Amino acid sequence: MLVHKTDLTFIHYAVILPLVKKTFEKDQGHLKQYMHIKAPYMAIVQTALISLQNDLQQLKRMQKQRNIRVYLIDANETFSTYGYVCNRYEGQNRYVNAHLKRQTGRCMTRYLQGERLFTEEGVLRESNHL
Repeated sequence: MLVHKTDLTFIHYAVILPLVKKTFEKDQGHLKQYMHIKAPYMAIVQTALISLQNDLQQLKRMQKQRNIRVYLIDANETFSTYGYVCNRYEGQNRYVNAHLKRQTGRCMTRYLQGERLFTEEGVLRESNHL
């Protein structure tokens, strides 16, 4: 295998976590503007977003340490294709958008329940894989 399994996990999260962040931010705006949600509910969403942002920072540090870069190649109504460079090896992953949406929802649920992707020491949690 040219790319280590752990690196593939980081590549996968580099695709999913920005989608989760974008969804949380969009939902948070809708909740504020249209729903007039009470402060405790907004606090839950805000806490989840803060945890997500911390994990994204840790993920970016790990990508830099492992020399991983992920970028969008193409997206249409059905598929999204992401390219990656990992230690001078280039590859592509093609995702069904419906599957990305399901994984994004699962990941959002985990953050709303207070789970984190990384430990305090910056180690990827084994039980947190999608």
